[in-house]
Amino acid sequence: MAGREIGAVRYKVAALAVVLAVIGWFVGGNWLTARSERQAGLEWAAEAGAAVVARAPDPQIARVVSIQSWDSKTKACGWIDLGAGLGIVPFAVLNISPPYVVLPVPSNDSTEAWAHAVFTKELALRHCFLDQPPTPAGYIETPLVDDPLKALWSEGGPDWAIIPVPRDAGYVAVARRRGGGAIISPVMETVAQAEAWSLGEGRAYAEAENAKGRAHMAAFDACLARHPRGDPERERC
Repeated sequence: MAGREIGAVRYKVAALAVVLAVIGWFVGGNWLTARSERQAGLEWAAEAGAAVVARAPDPQIARVVSIQSWDSKTKACGWIDLGAGLGIVPFAVLNISPPYVVLPVPSNDSTEAWAHAVFTKELALRHCFLDQPPTPAGYIETPLVDDPLKALWSEGGPDWAIIPVPRDAGYVAVARRRGGGAIISPVMETVAQAEAWSLGEGRAYAEAENAKGRAHMAAFDACLARHPRGDPERERC
């Protein structure tokens, strides 16, 4: 009787040891996997941050304020201080090899350059959406410009945003271009004139620009297909 009891105890102890070993393997494996994923995320964030700084007008003075990457396989989001009076702007970096940087660079060289910059700012925020780090101190919001542009990405939103241009020079109509970028109207004196342009001449202009955008994206996709990741020629796409 005693021998059977001892055997039963030994069996239970051995079974418990097996269970604990399995649990240890599972927990340890998950911990190593999580650690590896965190490390990959840190490495991707560093690569993305370097790519953003390299695209800044003056990489020597540009400084990443904050950056985060919830998924190292898709994108990194953050804020960068461009320096030289250009201020703090949001950015998005898409991991498509080579990294695709969405970085608005404020410009007063022309109304078109300015409009492209404010459009790109909203595009960067749209790419990141809930993944964007908190807005840093020093970022200047411009709701009269930002809110109409933001609506372009809303479900059922307008095709065109009418926004005021700097120094009360008038208004421009802005639309999303197929394949990326913005379609921008000439400067109009009033909101009504900008709206009328978007419904008339602007409609035909947008159709032509969208056709160019679709052709560009088709060529881009074909180039990526010809040059897989690791191919140096891929960066020329």
